[in-house]
Amino acid sequence: MKNTRNSTILDSVVYGIVMFIANVVGTVAIVFFLMILNAVIGQEAANRHYVIFIILTALIAAAVVWFGSSFYFKYKIPDICKGETNQTILRSNFLFIVLPAEILRFILCCIPTMPGPTFGFRFCDGIFAIAPNFMYSRFYLLPSYNYNLEDIREFGYLFTDHIVFFVYYLVYFAINFCVLYLLFSRAWEKYDRERKSEVKIRMDPEQIK
Repeated sequence: MKNTRNSTILDSVVYGIVMFIANVVGTVAIVFFLMILNAVIGQEAANRHYVIFIILTALIAAAVVWFGSSFYFKYKIPDICKGETNQTILRSNFLFIVLPAEILRFILCCIPTMPGPTFGFRFCDGIFAIAPNFMYSRFYLLPSYNYNLEDIREFGYLFTDHIVFFVYYLVYFAINFCVLYLLFSRAWEKYDRERKSEVKIRMDPEQIK
């Protein structure tokens, strides 16, 4: 049976490390964004466009992660894009590299831990998944509890809270996975075109005919 995968376990591990670091950077990015936003337009103006403000903030955090992941894809693809390539080979390598780390993050972030001391989010204060945590806290916890973290720390989350968070993260997981696949496939196809063009240039003109 023809091998459809050139990626290795190490590639998946390195992707996981890059992804987790990128999420920390994304968390820092939205902290600065919120500080700048508050200084420029003020909290009152942000509250008037609450939904747009929350979605934009989450997108900034996600975009930082996608940028970091895209950079890793472009760096790694030359090592795994070898010989004949097709959609099956592309998907096989993408799933092997990305899926284990993303599933691990999904599981860790859904563990019912108490809110962290800085942002008030679960699992390491949400720094490894700030986008879904931020939207969950602003669209669900804030209206439900008035974001009273002390009550949550004292009595814990309700079962419903865990289910709602799981749904939020599941939606985020699906969107994030689709964007990552798009970035991976575009980087793969770009490298494949460049590689084939380089091969043609090196070929004898008679062979091209």
